[in-house]
Amino acid sequence: MKKFLQKHLFPILLGLIDGILTVLTLATGKILDKPHEGFSLNLAIRVALVTSISGACMYFISEYSRQRIRLIRAEKELNFTQHGKFVTTNLGKQIRKETLQSVIISGSCSFLGAFIPMSGAVFFPGTAWVSLIIALFILALLGWGIARIVYGNAILWVTYLFLAGIVVSFIGYKLRVI
Repeated sequence: MKKFLQKHLFPILLGLIDGILTVLTLATGKILDKPHEGFSLNLAIRVALVTSISGACMYFISEYSRQRIRLIRAEKELNFTQHGKFVTTNLGKQIRKETLQSVIISGSCSFLGAFIPMSGAVFFPGTAWVSLIIALFILALLGWGIARIVYGNAILWVTYLFLAGIVVSFIGYKLRVI
């Protein structure tokens, strides 16, 4: 498990944080304006699914292009006369395989990151605002975890992610997407 986390930490964190911030943008307006209407389980799943698909596409494009750029740099450092040779080798296949694995992980974590806070509004419709607290708490917890992993200042990481959640929630409240 530890090896898995070390290898896939970036897509896990990116997926969770993306899912939470996206759902805060989409749902805060409805949660605060119309708490009595509540969320259905169907709506929570659909929002989480759209969030995960969007996050997975973004992750694939950014990660695959980043990995290909690394191969291009290696070709230049090795003074290859033809460009794009590494991409057609086993290295290129390995990059595609690793990127697709990471896309699945990131997309799944994005789904969870969006669904978990929304489920608070589904299962506790009278206190739907608790889902916002859950989302902010998870962001703070992720900030603490990131700080431990990168030997950073936990107070700063927790504060930054918590404030990002508040800012995105405010934007979501003003936009009222759902």
